[in-house]
Amino acid sequence: MLRLGNTSLFICRRDETPRLDRTEALALLTRCLADEPTVHALRVLFAPDSDPLPGWNDQQMIEDLAARIANGELLLFGEFVPGVGGGGGPRKTETAVNKPVPRKAPPPPPPPPGPAQWFLAPTGSDANPCTLAAPCKTLSRAYRLANPGDVVDVAAGSYAAQAINYDASKAAAVSRVVFRCATNYASVFGSGTSGVDLVGAQHVEFVGCDLRGDFGATAVDRSNPASPKPTDFVVRDGRMQSFHLAGAQHVTLQNNDIGHYSYDDGFGSNSLYSDNGQPTETDVRVLNNVFRGITISVPSHDECLFVKRIDGLVLAGNKFLGCPGIALAFYDAQTDPATGYAHASNILVENNFLQCRPLNSCYGGSLAMQADTKGSARFINFTFRFNSTEQSIAFGGCSATLCQNVVAYGNATGGTLSCQMTQHYNLGSSCGGTNNPTDPTFVNVEAGDYHAPAGAPQLGFVPASFCAANACPGVDVDGDSRPSSSTVDAGADER
Repeated sequence: MLRLGNTSLFICRRDETPRLDRTEALALLTRCLADEPTVHALRVLFAPDSDPLPGWNDQQMIEDLAARIANGELLLFGEFVPGVGGGGGPRKTETAVNKPVPRKAPPPPPPPPGPAQWFLAPTGSDANPCTLAAPCKTLSRAYRLANPGDVVDVAAGSYAAQAINYDASKAAAVSRVVFRCATNYASVFGSGTSGVDLVGAQHVEFVGCDLRGDFGATAVDRSNPASPKPTDFVVRDGRMQSFHLAGAQHVTLQNNDIGHYSYDDGFGSNSLYSDNGQPTETDVRVLNNVFRGITISVPSHDECLFVKRIDGLVLAGNKFLGCPGIALAFYDAQTDPATGYAHASNILVENNFLQCRPLNSCYGGSLAMQADTKGSARFINFTFRFNSTEQSIAFGGCSATLCQNVVAYGNATGGTLSCQMTQHYNLGSSCGGTNNPTDPTFVNVEAGDYHAPAGAPQLGFVPASFCAANACPGVDVDGDSRPSSSTVDAGADER
């Protein structure tokens, strides 16, 4: 039992105990945080090999605990409220947080890689053959020995910042070398702002790793357009602090906990862009990640994610929480040598929670996203749909040439939604037509919980006929199905 203020939580590991999902656990834990602002007692719940990253604050620990409850590592099954229920004995709560709305199971995770062929350990040596008995020490050594499709088991422990360089023998591969890290993010790479760099490396996958410092991906020669570029790489089911991907091709960042750093320590914004003179970054998917714990002492234009020149980007199912200046920014694209103009093309932003905090740090006073042509860059085929925020979405500098097929529909936004986007069925928009200026309501915007409560105006706002004609996303931010033959809810959450 954990005591917080006037409320005690009963936490156990018994599989037969009713389980709360992450949102319900977060709501209950947040309420306890309000009762007792200091929650250092929570630290007793973390095993030494799975401690939060240094610098996590109490709210982030609450969120991490909620995630552990949701995935079954811990089970929260009731609360003790003194003076209630015959002298304050233990009881099941009668609040809504213990009575979840039934949800469909999320999509199954990708199948785990098969048995490992190669092995890394902090105590290994690159003079070794990377076997279980004689592991090697660096990613680069294992990558060069491995064949496409091989699995490298990465033992728990701390590894130095390092690079994986281009290997011509893997350029034509059709499968990846998979680095499978120890459970509970126990394989840690990098420190400070120095992390793992992919220098032209291709066909690489990281699973369950803790990537500290800045994760980078660049061409071998950033001034040479023909130089090998980082291609076909995946980072999933792990932790990252920050990343800068320049000119990368065919990238997936999925189901990661991203952030927990301060700009004051030399970190910059997470970035997707293309170097001047280099071919355009292409086919990037940022899916189901949580961006959080990013801070700065003197707020400026500091983004959780900054996007420049790119062709083919999907941002879906992410939670951008507590971003210190703005959640998403699209501007300052460099000239594409193939087209002769700067652009960001074929962009899909859907099913995201977007939050900037503290409010006095938000760019423009209230922005969650800004996209701007700056009078010259082009946005071509940019779709912003079914996102949730109580803040504003700015899209500026448009003309018939500079903004081609820029559309927004099905969003739930509490601030302004730029009328420079072609709009349909957005709640919180004052742009007329099928939009409605009524503000949406959310469970708890300060905690970054943009799920829709009962009776919210966004429920059933988008007609089935519109979705049938426009292929609305089939699932929401949690992986819950949206109905195909009836009205759907505006925003990222389908209640």
